[in-house]
Amino acid sequence: MGVGYYLANIDKKQIIHFYKVDSGNKVLELSGTVIASTIVTYYLLTNIGDRIGFINDTESSYVVCGQKYPYEYFKDFEEVTDKVIEELIKKDIIKDNGIVWIDKEEDSFYRDLINIFDPHCRNIWLFRF
Repeated sequence: MGVGYYLANIDKKQIIHFYKVDSGNKVLELSGTVIASTIVTYYLLTNIGDRIGFINDTESSYVVCGQKYPYEYFKDFEEVTDKVIEELIKKDIIKDNGIVWIDKEEDSFYRDLINIFDPHCRNIWLFRF
């Protein structure tokens, strides 16, 4: 299946998951998907100076900014993915097109988000003002 990643902010005790975003959480999915890259870039730029790094879902301990942390250290981190997405929507960086259901019975879905600055969405960007 591969290794999945989350973005963790040690200083603010926050974590970003990508499971409700149409990107996946593997290396190629995070780096190659416009929405995942938008979320990561925005979060990094709005938290400059914090100790932030990716942790994976297969290890029992993680190294972030040169320091080792046990798995348990991250269990009480605040999950801020939706908060960051809402900030991006308010700033007209991404547009929320609702949700796409994978399985309603299991409440499985992802948010249908697009980056307004993405060249493939240029028509949306031109008419957003």
